Amino acid sequence: MEIELNKYEKAVGPMRASQLSLQLFIEDTTNNLGKRKYAETIYELLGSLELTIDELFEESYEKSVFILEILKKYELNKFDSNIILNYIDAVESLTYQQQHLITTTI
Repeated sequence: MEIELNKYEKAVGPMRASQLSLQLFIEDTTNNLGKRKYAETIYELLGSLELTIDELFEESYEKSVFILEILKKYELNKFDSNIILNYIDAVESLTYQQQHLITTTI
C-alpha cells in the first residue's frame, strides 16, 4: 500500500525534521502498516499545527513519544545542516520534556 505524503502541508523547524523522520518510517515497508498509517496521521498533524515541538508534547504525550522513537530510529544525518540542527533540536526538546514529566510525577 502506497502512502502519499505530498498532499499534506510541510511544517517548519523541528516539526519539519520530525516530519522527515516520520516520512522515512512510513516509506520503510518493513514497518507495520498500522503504525505507518498512525505515522501518516501525525505527519499530517505536524503540518497543520502552529505549535512548537515543546507545545506538541503538552498537546499529546503519546504522539510525542512516538515521534521521539522515530527520530531516534531514523536519524537525519544525510540532509543539509539546517535540517540536522532542527533534528537535534527536536530530539533534545522531546527528550527533555519526557524526562521533565517523569521527574515531576515521581
